[in-house]
Amino acid sequence: MSENVLEPIIREIWESVKAEANRIISEAKREAEKIISDAKNKAKKIKAEKEIEYRKKLRKKLMSKIALRRLEIKREYLKQRANIIKSIFNEALERVKREVEGKTENYKLGVRRLVEEAVKQISSRNIIVACNSRDRELVEEVIAEIARKYNKDIKLAKENIDCIGGIIAYSSDLREYFNNTIDARIERAESELLPKLLEKYIKVR
Repeated sequence: MSENVLEPIIREIWESVKAEANRIISEAKREAEKIISDAKNKAKKIKAEKEIEYRKKLRKKLMSKIALRRLEIKREYLKQRANIIKSIFNEALERVKREVEGKTENYKLGVRRLVEEAVKQISSRNIIVACNSRDRELVEEVIAEIARKYNKDIKLAKENIDCIGGIIAYSSDLREYFNNTIDARIERAESELLPKLLEKYIKVR
């Protein structure tokens, strides 16, 4: 077979090989571009997921800090609220002490009410009333009036009690007892009125 006969065959084979090579190269290029594109998309997805995760962690951290700060503020608020209420009661107590020590007309009327209230709480006819040393004369005068009013035998205790003011009354057989000292009334006011004041005037957020 002459070279002239081989040349067309070689050219045909070469063209076929070249075409196949071009096809393979094109497919490889498309595959490579797809791989690169998929990798980019995957990278973006991972990045987005990480950003979301980071934001969640950051939000959780911030919310934790906010909650802690709110708790600190609430504690400080409760502390200040307690101090304010305590100062109000202390001021009221000082005013009461001034009334007591000054033996004002208001206090004299107050002692009479305290004695009468205590006497009404005790069913026994024989009642003993105790007070502090400062109020003995006033209380003795008051119990004489109340004894006549309620037809009861009311006597002043020989021993004094330690209190700001007011009285303690008890039956002679010691079965009945009523503490109507100013100290006890202040304690009752704190335990009974304080929660109502806090609920009405100072709300906890």
